Order: sequence, then structure tokens, then C-alpha cells
Amino acid sequence: MAFDKKAPTWGAPGVEPPESKKQEGWQVNDKPPAAWWNWFMNLTSEALKELQEKAAEQAWVQEQINAIDVDIQDASLTQKGIVQLSNATNGTRENVAATEKAVKDAYDRGSAGVNAAAAAQAKADAAETPAGAQAKANAAEANAKNYVNLNAVRVMGGLAIGSDLNNVVTSGFYQLLAASNYTNVPSNMDWSILEVAVSGSYVIQTLTSVTSQLRMFRTRTEFSNGWSTWRKILQQSDYDALFQSVANGKQAIATAISGKGVAASGSDEFAVLANKISQIKTETPSGSVYVDFSQQDYMVWANTTQRYKIADIPAGVKMISFEYVSSTIDGIYLKVEQPLSAYVSILNVVLRDANGMELEVLNESRSTYGGRYFPRFLLNLVTNKRTYSSVADNVFPRPNPNMNRFDISTTGFDRSRPMVLEIKAQNPSPNDNTMRVTHMVQGTVSYA
Repeated sequence: MAFDKKAPTWGAPGVEPPESKKQEGWQVNDKPPAAWWNWFMNLTSEALKELQEKAAEQAWVQEQINAIDVDIQDASLTQKGIVQLSNATNGTRENVAATEKAVKDAYDRGSAGVNAAAAAQAKADAAETPAGAQAKANAAEANAKNYVNLNAVRVMGGLAIGSDLNNVVTSGFYQLLAASNYTNVPSNMDWSILEVAVSGSYVIQTLTSVTSQLRMFRTRTEFSNGWSTWRKILQQSDYDALFQSVANGKQAIATAISGKGVAASGSDEFAVLANKISQIKTETPSGSVYVDFSQQDYMVWANTTQRYKIADIPAGVKMISFEYVSSTIDGIYLKVEQPLSAYVSILNVVLRDANGMELEVLNESRSTYGGRYFPRFLLNLVTNKRTYSSVADNVFPRPNPNMNRFDISTTGFDRSRPMVLEIKAQNPSPNDNTMRVTHMVQGTVSYA
């Protein structure tokens, strides 16, 4: 068909711009290249030409459609044609077709009918005959009577004061007052309920306290006084307490194992804890060290404490000793000089554990000037004994005095971890009184 307007012709093919330029379009002050402009004009010309060649007018298309003559007859049992769809499942027409829904509805109704018929048949098959139903009723009545005869429990009321529970052998429930009113009642079962169950020659007595909820029981196998002892019936609280006790015990064991240098936890299984116990080194460390140091005329200010380490002591040590080498110059010398005061200055040798607890080994406590010489000492951490010898600092030449023995308390002291043997200088005075101290340690510290 012909168009009124002829499409413009542009013969120069030009060059297609890049995709980025086609997306962003022309910008202010752009000067497009001639090749890009020729490409656009040529493409527009060719597109319009193609539309005019392939297009058809609306009036012409409608005219062609109207010229089509189609006559399709309705369908029947003997002829193909147009057919109407229907969802009905109870109709009788022969010129409509059933939909998928109609087919499913018919199938569901049929299935329900089959199932109902099967259920009715099963019910009919299981129906009891009058004679059979009567026989079953008679058997049920007989069983009920036998159960009641064997298991009937009577509420017997309060048990007479002064009764002996050894003689209570009739099934039933009995109310008890204070345990002191009866014989053969556990003393902790005041105000309780006694349940007696009898079967032939066997008797079970169960006591339940109405105040503490404690429950106990005992048994007898013959009608005699051969009763078993009363035994507690464990309840949930008992199991909880047992569980907590075991957990606490495991934690205590784990703590002790860790204290021996092997890491352990209270959540470890017992087998794991047992294996870790076997890893603990039980050898007692031993050794010795020669110590030679002194501190002369140093000040300890009021209400302060100063410490000076003599030696490190390994974990697990049982005994610690100090021995002079030369009786004229070696030993431990402790000297305190302080103005007259109501407060006693303390200068001593202590053994301190990892928790800070101290055991006194040697002591020189004074409220005025004074000192003391210690040539040797022995500290036994197993027998809790402390022995040492000492003389006043103005005795020359140094003698070798006898050893004095004293008891010590090691309760709470932890020797499972490393310890420190040290000099402790303490001035307890709260005022400005200063404490002048001199100490000297020359000798061998041994441990085993």
C-alpha cells in the first residue's frame, strides 16, 4: 500500500557511537562528530523505509477479516463442533463436556462410598452376639470382685497409743501421732501415716511423715516378728543432694590435683581424674643453697613491713633446715634498735606459702634495743615441729647452744606449691617511731 509521506533518504552510513555515549546522551557544550550524526540519520532513514514497506492500513486489515466466512456447528454424539464445558456431576445432557473438576468430584464421591462400605462391613463383622456380650460381662464382673477382694484398702483411723507396729498386719491406712507413743516406730517419723499391705504371709509397712515428707518402709515374710530394718525411701531431694555431694567431691579432687601441678577440672570424668592423679609427681624435691647477705642499720618506718628473701623453697618439701659453716662468723643474726615504745617491733624469719600464709621460724621481737644470734634451725612440716638454737648477740666467742623444740600449727598452710623463706621486719607503731634493723644470713639452707 502507498503512504502519503515518503521516508527521507540518507545514504552516508557513518560510525556508531560507543554504548556509554548512547546511555548518557548529549551533554551541554558537546560537539558530536559528523560520523556519529551520519550513523543516526542513516539508521533513521532505513527504519522508516522498512516500516512503510511492511506496514498495512487498519481499514484494509478489517476488510480482510470481515471477508472470512467461518461456520462451525455445535458438537453432538455424531458430529464434531463447538462444545460447552460443565462442572455438573448429576446432569443428563449429551452436548456438554465435563471439566477436570467435575471428574474429580465424581471420583471423590465414589471413593468415599467405597470406604464407607468397607467400614460398614468391618463393623458388621465385629458386631458382638448377645451370647458373647453376656459372657464378657460376666467375666468382667468376676475379675472386678476378685480384685476388690485381694486389694481392698481400708481406712482404719488413728492407731491406738501404745501400739506395737510389729503387730499391725491388717491391710489399711493408720494415722500415727508422735513416734514416742508407739513401739518399733523410727524416732524421726512423728505425725505420720502408716500404710500396711498384706498378701498371704507377706507384709509391707510404709510410713510417710506429714511434716517432713520423709518416707520409710520395712517388710516381713512370715507372720512372726521377723521384720526387716526400717529403710528410707529415697526422694528427688536425696538424689539431688547426692549428685551435689559427688560434684563437690569431684571439684575438691580436681582442685587438689591442680595444686599438684596437673591441670584438672570438676567437670572431668572420674576415669580422667584417676589418670591425672597418676601423672602427679610424688618425689619430694631436695637440695641446698648457700646464702650470704646482710642488711645493716636500715630504717623501717612506723606501721610498715619490709621483706628480704633468703631462699626459694620448692613445692612438696617436708623439712627445711639452716646450718652455720663457721661457728664464729656464720649463722643468722637479727638485731632491733628502737626508742622505748609500747609497741613491740618484730624481726623474724618466716616461711610464706603461695597464699600469703606465714609460719614463724625464728623470732626477735623487742620494744627496745636488742639482738640475737641463731646458728641453726630445723622446720618439719610433717610433724609440725620447729627446733632451733640461739644466744644473745653480746656472747663471744659464739657457742654452739642446745636445740630447743616447739610445736607449730600448719593448718591451712599450702606446701603443694612453691614457698619463700624470708626475713620479715615489721614496725607496728602507729606514730613516728622508726625501727632500726640489722640482719645477717650466712650459712646453708637445705630442704627435702
